[in-house]
Amino acid sequence: MSAAESPEENPLNYEEVGVPAESIDNIDASLHLRRRNTLVVNRQIYNEDQFRQEYEEHEQQKKPICSRVKTWARSREVTWRSVKQSVFGLVPILVWLPKYTWRRQFFPDLMSGFTVGIYRLPQGMAHGFLATVPPVYGLYTVFFPVIVYALFGTSQHISIGTFAVVSIMTGDAADKVILEISKDQELTEEEERQARIVAVTSLALMVGVIQILLGILRFGILSDYLPEPLIRGFTTGAAVHVFCSQFYKMFGVSIEKVSGPLSVLRQYIPFFPGLRQANTTAIIVSVSAIVLMVIIKEIQEKYKPKYRVFKYPIPVELVVIILGTVVSWSMDFDGKYGVPVVGAVPTGLPAPSLPSLKYMPYLITDAFVIAIVTFSIAVSMAYIFAKKHNYEIGANQELLAYGASNFVGGVFQCFPNTASLSRSLVQEVSGCTSQIASLVSALLILVTLIWLGPLFQSLPECCLAAIIVVALRGMFRQFRDIKILWKYSLTDMVMWIVTFVLVVTFGLDIGLLGGILFAVFTVVVRTQRPPCQIMGRIPDTDIYKDIKHFKQGEEVPGIKIFRIQAPFYFSNSRYIKDRLYVKTGLCPPKILRQRAKLAKRKAALEKKQANGEVFAREPRKVYQKERSTPQHHRLIEMDLENGDVKGDSIVTTAETKIFEVDEPDMLNSGTPPPNGSSNGAQASTNALDDSTVGVLKNEDDNPEDSESMLEDQRSSEGHESDVTGEVDTHTIVLDFGAVSFVDTVGMNMMKSILAEYDSIDVNVLVANVRGNVRETLRKSGVLDTIGLHKMFVSVHDAVLFSSSSPLKLSVINPNGDLRKRREAPTAAESTLESLDEEQDEDTPL
Repeated sequence: MSAAESPEENPLNYEEVGVPAESIDNIDASLHLRRRNTLVVNRQIYNEDQFRQEYEEHEQQKKPICSRVKTWARSREVTWRSVKQSVFGLVPILVWLPKYTWRRQFFPDLMSGFTVGIYRLPQGMAHGFLATVPPVYGLYTVFFPVIVYALFGTSQHISIGTFAVVSIMTGDAADKVILEISKDQELTEEEERQARIVAVTSLALMVGVIQILLGILRFGILSDYLPEPLIRGFTTGAAVHVFCSQFYKMFGVSIEKVSGPLSVLRQYIPFFPGLRQANTTAIIVSVSAIVLMVIIKEIQEKYKPKYRVFKYPIPVELVVIILGTVVSWSMDFDGKYGVPVVGAVPTGLPAPSLPSLKYMPYLITDAFVIAIVTFSIAVSMAYIFAKKHNYEIGANQELLAYGASNFVGGVFQCFPNTASLSRSLVQEVSGCTSQIASLVSALLILVTLIWLGPLFQSLPECCLAAIIVVALRGMFRQFRDIKILWKYSLTDMVMWIVTFVLVVTFGLDIGLLGGILFAVFTVVVRTQRPPCQIMGRIPDTDIYKDIKHFKQGEEVPGIKIFRIQAPFYFSNSRYIKDRLYVKTGLCPPKILRQRAKLAKRKAALEKKQANGEVFAREPRKVYQKERSTPQHHRLIEMDLENGDVKGDSIVTTAETKIFEVDEPDMLNSGTPPPNGSSNGAQASTNALDDSTVGVLKNEDDNPEDSESMLEDQRSSEGHESDVTGEVDTHTIVLDFGAVSFVDTVGMNMMKSILAEYDSIDVNVLVANVRGNVRETLRKSGVLDTIGLHKMFVSVHDAVLFSSSSPLKLSVINPNGDLRKRREAPTAAESTLESLDEEQDEDTPL
């Protein structure tokens, strides 16, 4: 090649040939990317036996219990280092406080603690009021548990103290105690107040003991059984109870407390008649407080992204408390207008003392429910903040921390506490970096308890009710979850609605229990009716996908790949077996019934031939035709040597090539054949010898029988087996990649499946079996039934093994495709193949 013709000096101009250079660049880049991402694997086909022989597997040998106990005791040997680790693990503040950088972290914690402390004061008083005890006990609850959690907790951002949902549950528990006491004696107002205080403090102590025991027993996983839709539905239903319990107080109406099913509706029965005695001043104060708080909060939410001045929440609740107290004191709301006020607020801190447990039988159920609810709410918030700020928390240590907070709180006259959603968000947004912020906020409550408490004795109760109602805005906004869950998960949406309805209808405790049971039920149902798919191979890959979801997925001829998407256990074993029959189109009992029916017809035909009752006219020449109209034909394959009937099938499709001869007259019993032969049986045999395949009619056949057989064939989803009992599929591959465990019922069902498919000569292979499932199958003996040589490391290995096995030769299928067989062809099949090779129409065979 000359220099002028060199490609380097005379490059090809793509624009001259009509191809833009940019397109060529894109094509080159695409090809380069494809070459770079190409995966080429060259290895042999592995079954489990071969794989384990070539690659050594770790033997999982379980040690005896005594040996394990000795090992555990040796690891728990008491040393200075082990004691130090135990103490530091139990009291996390000893770990993070020495690492605390005061210069960088203290100022943000100081500002955050001051902001949250301002919120603690009104919320503590309002939630104490909600728990049916004097508001000062709410201040105790936002002080003592905070200090305890700062010592034992692992979360850096949650704010421990009162929470509206827990407060209403505590009030309901106290109401039950008062109801039980009132059955035996009449209580004065002071006696009822003291009984409520004893009940709520005893409840806090019991909740703490339960949570500590659960923490010691490592039951932190309990939170996993309370999914987020259930928690949000529960808190929304509890918000309805809270709203209804405070609604009548904003009108200054006093009604009797109602509990039990439908209490939300039943408490309005005395409310509407009592509106005649509504306090106008209380209504005006309540409406004014609600309007003020809602307007300020809406303005803050609207302009918070635009202006930094709204970064820190405005303590509008504290403003309402101060204004309400000042106006009530100056205008003497209690004396002149009859507006209920908080009353005397004691100063100082309560002395520690164990509360009486005489009400324990009435509170034990509520204690268990509150222990689970408080832990679930708090640990959910802790996980959210830990994930956001990249640190770890321990669920079991959190249980111990919440238990210690409630136990110490019960000793210091607090009611049950947990993390507050609103205060935790405020604490995190305002720049909190550790629990130092919580300690700073507790100092503000301490100042209030020691010096400022008496200043709030003129605070109207309707102001506290208004604060509680406005605080429920966030919970009522959770109704938006229904629309979101409708788009993503119908099951979660139903779980949300069911929990909400149960809580509103039957109460908090029964509603929560019902919600948990329904959540477990949804899991059982989803595993009881798991999705099962027929997998197809993506061309030119070893990837297998659901053929309904991927258009390129192609089934491998003669092989059905059945994937199980759930554990194989007692609840779903029968369903999986039924889906296997339907999806593959191979129902062994049905095929065996078809074969038995054909065997019965064969015996009847042989009997007639032996008795000389079957005659046939001289066979005519056979022509190959094409039918353009749907017709029903019965094709029977005959073995010339032994007269066996191989099967029959109903052809109902148009454009189907068949081989047809005239009907032999099989009903003229005793009538000699047209050729004059006196031996009718021999004439019939000659007719069969010449035609091999004919359109036969039997006196036992009737149209109703044919229609029923046709319906049976159509009912099979896979349409693999026809009424002959012959099938196209020679292998079924069970993909166990998603099967996490198998129980005894599932193992017995596997044995049944293997036996049934073996009875119809269909091979069953298993692929992608997990180690624990394989070990279970080995112990049960199912692995011996299957055999390691039939268990493969991947679906592709099983498919390649099945495709490389000797297959039956192709014979004509009435549906127009080819049928694979494993044995050598019979004489009838050979005749059919020779007929199929004749391509010219109307040519005598």
